[in-house]
Order: sequence, then structure tokens, then C-alpha cells
Amino acid sequence: MRIALFLGAGASVAYGKPTTRDIKNKLQSKYRTNNPPTDARSILFSFLDNYHFNDIEDVLQSIYEWDRLRDSHAIKYLSDEKRTAYIQTPSHQVPFPTFLKQVKEVKEIIEDDIFENYSWDRTKNGILLEIMARLIAVVGKSGEAHIFTTNYDRAVEQFCILNSAAFKLIDGFGPDSGLGMYTWTNNTYLQQDRENDRKSVYLYKLHGSLDWKRNSDGIIVKTGIERRTNDPNISENIAIMPTISPKDGAEKEPFKTILQHFSRFMNEADVCIVIGYSFRDAHINEVFSSFLSHSGRLIVVSPNAKADVFGNLYGLQLHEDRIIPNIVPVEQYLTETTIHEIISEISKHLQK
Repeated sequence: MRIALFLGAGASVAYGKPTTRDIKNKLQSKYRTNNPPTDARSILFSFLDNYHFNDIEDVLQSIYEWDRLRDSHAIKYLSDEKRTAYIQTPSHQVPFPTFLKQVKEVKEIIEDDIFENYSWDRTKNGILLEIMARLIAVVGKSGEAHIFTTNYDRAVEQFCILNSAAFKLIDGFGPDSGLGMYTWTNNTYLQQDRENDRKSVYLYKLHGSLDWKRNSDGIIVKTGIERRTNDPNISENIAIMPTISPKDGAEKEPFKTILQHFSRFMNEADVCIVIGYSFRDAHINEVFSSFLSHSGRLIVVSPNAKADVFGNLYGLQLHEDRIIPNIVPVEQYLTETTIHEIISEISKHLQK
């Protein structure tokens, strides 16, 4: 049986990582006091405090759209000094031209917060070892495990580092002797050389990683640095920030290639265990829909599994008595205390 493991934000809650709704609420509390008081912080809080925005994806989508509009003719009209408009933040009015100038800084502030909140906390290594070992034992019985994730955190990488004698990480990066670091090659995904004493863990990070960067030569490198950097040799971070689907940059490399690997694997998979994912990315849902149309089975672990599958994957209204063939909901959070029960439930359905 060929099994895929798919990890969403809810799969990392046990390691202290917030969901998209949690991080929005956390930052809302952080910037409520506006201390020290600045226009940028006040504007940021007005985005976080908007009742139309349920989570960080809504907030960032709005900020990015304003940032793209800054140079449009429509915005230039509103920025004319003779007809200046004002933006009302919770603390004071901000002139519209000032608001536009501050949007870029607001975007950088919230991106820094995302990097800070999703960087790895080594105090969670014990919980990681407990949970990840059990998951990989289920999906990697053939000698290799294929893990797909939209998460930026380095949970899987950290697990493989802590267990390097038993697990070999394959993530699309390979050593570059000239640069002295790991660079994106894609070739490592194609490796067939199994090691008898180590299990291969194939990791496909569909939205990138906190420590992936593009250098000034256009080469994608894995730096190990889980923050935005001011290094002049780095041109950009390779991570798709949490916004509403369709995601900005999903059609670019390396994301395009990683999505292709996901699609190919799912064409051959029998079962996909989905943990903590809400099915809100259209390009990923296309792969899941194709998988289900070919009689693949989804085991969905999430406290809102039914609602997410019905509403986001199928666009249907939830009815408690409605059953969709080939989809098994396991409505629990993945935690250190629930992992045993969840694994038992998954194993039961894998035997059917």
C-alpha cells in the first residue's frame, strides 16, 4: 500500500506553532497597545482588528493588495493633496498618503512576526520525537516515507537531524561544494539508492521554508537561518506567505516542481493521511480531487475535518448524516496525548 502524509498548520500545534487564526489573534493582542506608538503599528492593528478578517490569510491578503495598488492611477487620484482622504485607525486618523507609504513597512513587520512564530523551538524536540516517529512508522513501512506539507517550520527536518542514524532526509536540496551549502537541485527527489540501515524521508514543502533563500546569483539555498535577513547576498526568502488562494508565487520555482511531485505521487498513492489542513488552497485541492476521483482514500485528522472537507474541498453545506465515499474524518487535534488514539484510528482504517 502506497501512503502519503500531508501536514497542514494544525499538525504543528503540538510544537507550539499557531494556526492561521491563532497567529492573527496573537498579533492582534501584541499590537493593541501600539507601544511604541507609530503610524505603521497603528495601521497594522487596524488590519488585524478588522471584523471581516477571520485569520492571518485575510489580513495579509489585504495588506499585499494595498501594497500592489500603491503605484496605480486610482490611488494617485486619492493621494492628490487637494483631495486627501484619511484612514481611521483605532487610535487616530492617518492621512491616506501616509497610509500608502507605511503599507510596505506594515508588510515587513507582519512577515517578521510570521518568521518569529514559526521558527523551531528546540524545547519541543521531545514532543516532536514522540509524534513524528509514530506517524512515520505508519506511512513509511516500505522503507521510505513521503511527507507533503504547507508548513514553513522545520519539524520534519529537525526530526531527521535528531534521528540521523535511522532516517535520511531527501528534500530537493543537495550539497554544493563551491558554495559550501545545500542548494536546490530537485535531483535528490529522484534518488533511488536506498540505505539498508536508514529509512528515506522524502519531504516536499509546497509553500517553502523559513530557511530557504535565493541568493544574488539566483540560486536557491538552504541556509538554516529561520528569519528574514538583511544579507546583501540574499535577494529574497523562498516562502509563500499565508494569503487567500490563489497564492502569490505558487506558479514559480521551486514551488511548481514540488507541486508536480505531489501530483505524481498522489496519482500512484492508495491513501493520503491529512493532518491539520483546512483545504483552502485551490491548486492543492485540484490534486486531492483528482486523487479521490481515482478511488484514493483520504483520512483527515482535524477537529473540523467534516466541515473543512465539505465546505472547502467540495463546496457543499455540511450535513452530519452525509457521508462522502473514500473520506474518513478523525475529528481531533494532534497532540502528545492524542497521538496514540489517532494512530490507532488510522491503523484501523488502513486495514480495511
